[in-house]
Amino acid sequence: MDGLVDVTYVQPILNPEDMAVIPGTRWVITTGLASAGHPRGGLRAVHTQDLRVLQVFPRKEIRPRSGDDGTDVEAFSAHGLSLRAGPDGIHDLAVVHHGSRESIELFRLDATGHEPALTWERSVPHAANALGNAVVALGGGRLAATNQADISDPDAFVEMAHGEDTGDVVEYNPANGWRHVPGTAGCGPNGLEADDEFYYVALWGSGCLLRASRTNPGDRLVVELGFRPDNLHWHGELLLIAGHVGELAELDRLHATTDIMLAPSVVALVDPASMTVERVAEFTSDVFGFASTAIVVEDRLWVSSARCDRILTARRPANLPG
Repeated sequence: MDGLVDVTYVQPILNPEDMAVIPGTRWVITTGLASAGHPRGGLRAVHTQDLRVLQVFPRKEIRPRSGDDGTDVEAFSAHGLSLRAGPDGIHDLAVVHHGSRESIELFRLDATGHEPALTWERSVPHAANALGNAVVALGGGRLAATNQADISDPDAFVEMAHGEDTGDVVEYNPANGWRHVPGTAGCGPNGLEADDEFYYVALWGSGCLLRASRTNPGDRLVVELGFRPDNLHWHGELLLIAGHVGELAELDRLHATTDIMLAPSVVALVDPASMTVERVAEFTSDVFGFASTAIVVEDRLWVSSARCDRILTARRPANLPG
């Protein structure tokens, strides 16, 4: 496989669109999107040593502790996630949900036991007409999320294919609800990260990365990536991005109708200060494609996909810092 050495797979695991290392453990938490042949997704934990997969949600004993209870777990479909580390092995987990409705599901993740365990804290219905994708937990109950497109617009993906702005970043405050963040509009907003000053938004539709001020709508910079970026996550002081190559209309068609997509995959590093981009890996495979997330796990590169039955792992490339 071009650019990767010592490749192995975690399998079977359905459509692990996003993932994060659970701090202080040998577990990775992953989301699972529903797909044409598998109408129920979920949340899974993967042990980093023996690679066993544990279903952590839905589980019949887990019900929301408070707030809205309108999410149908039988149609659960988990997209992006954000893990905010807390004290003493108790962390906050926010998950973008599709299925019965668009929402952000909030969990408490207890990593103090032999296996990670979830408490379902509450459900937050998404901003009106927003097609959710990624989420960042900002603390204090506040959230930021990408609104990829207006679900009431039947031409949204046609407009995306033409390079038009279809969505933006939305922020949630428990006291005031959702608001659209000025200066964050873009073509198919997908992955999202944040620091104290900026939002970093993967513009899947146009193959670009947007850096937009959280407070000054005029302070924004867009750089072309040459591939369609999906999720991005902090890797030290850099951003690690995974994505793929392909015509948008065909990717969208396959995403809606198939369970395995083999689009060529790309992993890249971005310096958020200079917005310079360095490709870490580019590869194709006859069993894995359509990369959506990349993280480093115990000196190995893990790459997941929104439409595949496995997670790819490989020796960490030399140009990817440990």
